[in-house]
Amino acid sequence: MRGSEDESICIWLLSQAPEHAANEQVAITELQEGWRPITVYTDVHACVNDILGQPDELIYLRLGYGWSYLPSLLPEVAQIQCIYLSEPSNAASDIRVRGVFCQTAELRQQWSKDIQ
Repeated sequence: MRGSEDESICIWLLSQAPEHAANEQVAITELQEGWRPITVYTDVHACVNDILGQPDELIYLRLGYGWSYLPSLLPEVAQIQCIYLSEPSNAASDIRVRGVFCQTAELRQQWSKDIQ
């Protein structure tokens, strides 16, 4: 991993399913309290375009339910340092995928460790 905490951006692509998205919003609020901002997207195209538009930033990407296939579509995007999944996926073989995280505390711990 390269860079520093100041150069990193945390991005969360919310689940498409409303029941999961509502729970994710709660988790995002918990994570941001006393930690760091998280940029939240509901639209996959806007999310990907924003990532591609920041070639010098270090991106730490949380994918909500329904987006676990995305790592295989973004293999060449060097600014994505780590990916955190909400559900099991075939993309787990991607070295950037840090695992499946269902608990906010576990996600925060891994996210913090990876950023530092």
